[in-house]
Order: sequence, then C-alpha cells, then structure tokens
Amino acid sequence: MRPSAKVREQCAEFAEAMETTTRKAIVCLEAGIEDTLAVMALPSKYRHRLKSMALREWLIREVRRRERRHLDMEEFHE
Repeated sequence: MRPSAKVREQCAEFAEAMETTTRKAIVCLEAGIEDTLAVMALPSKYRHRLKSMALREWLIREVRRRERRHLDMEEFHE
C-alpha cells in the first residue's frame, strides 16, 4: 500500500470515528487532505520553502492588520 493511500485510509477511519462529535473539524480535515498529501510528496527542500513562505505571508498580513488598527485608533482620538 502506498503511503498516501494509507494516510487516506487512516483519515477516513478517523473521520468516521469522530464525525458525530467534531463535525466542523472533520470537514476541514477532509477538505485539506489532498493538498496536504500533494505537498508531502514534494522533496523536503521544497516543503520547507512552502512553510517559510506561508509564515512570511502571515507575518505581512499581521503587520498590515495592526497598521490598519493603529491608524483607525489615531483617527478615533482626533
């Protein structure tokens, strides 16, 4: 059995066992499993870069969010 087939099978078993108690989490898991397997099939040097890019993108969004909030607060106090 290929590793990705084994992971899909384990995911399906887990989803079936937890479906009644954590439906939203299971929907998220099922929606992202194929993307996760696609990334995990890549060589590790590319996976690392994808992770670091995601972190950079999050950091940029967070800085922009805080800047907007700071500007909104300045306008509020004027």
